[in-house]
Amino acid sequence: MASPYAALAQRGLDCASIAVAKDTAGDHQGAREMYFEAAEILFKLSEYELDDARREAYRGKAAGYLNRMEELNKLLGVKAPAVGETLEQWARKEIMADKIMKGAVDEHQESNFRDALKEYLRALAMFADASIQADAEGQARLMDKWVRCEATARTLSNAMGLKNFNPGRKPSTVVLKKPEPSPDFPAAPSGMPPPGGGG
Repeated sequence: MASPYAALAQRGLDCASIAVAKDTAGDHQGAREMYFEAAEILFKLSEYELDDARREAYRGKAAGYLNRMEELNKLLGVKAPAVGETLEQWARKEIMADKIMKGAVDEHQESNFRDALKEYLRALAMFADASIQADAEGQARLMDKWVRCEATARTLSNAMGLKNFNPGRKPSTVVLKKPEPSPDFPAAPSGMPPPGGGG
């Protein structure tokens, strides 16, 4: 039986392959967009990967793609903030929030309601924190997770008879930084010459 994440892994591999091909062919704008998409997918895959070595391999490959994307930003004169660092920071926070949420669900299912509520509140704060640096797609995903987590926490709080439930701040919906729109992932070329004159 195929892994439920096989399609996501294949999409990541496809994006990475297209990025490298575009980069090699001199389509640096197209390459940087595909590197970003491949990196996002790899960070998502690392969230679900149970094997530590593979998880780190996904993250390492994603970091390589983001580094190449930043090189292309310089080549193209794109004034972008440290997108690689930003993406990695919010993606890691999202991964951590997902893990906290899973722990909350486990506690909830085991009828450890107070511990579950405490973990739901931690997850809510982490989802909101991650959204500050996320791109528009990431913010939408984080808002969806926050809303589901908040509804569950509120229901649990009400069932426990607690008053004055405060889920904390909501995720950001203002995009601060947005770049242009377990397979063997190809390596991103490094230090390629700038595009030819005029084009």
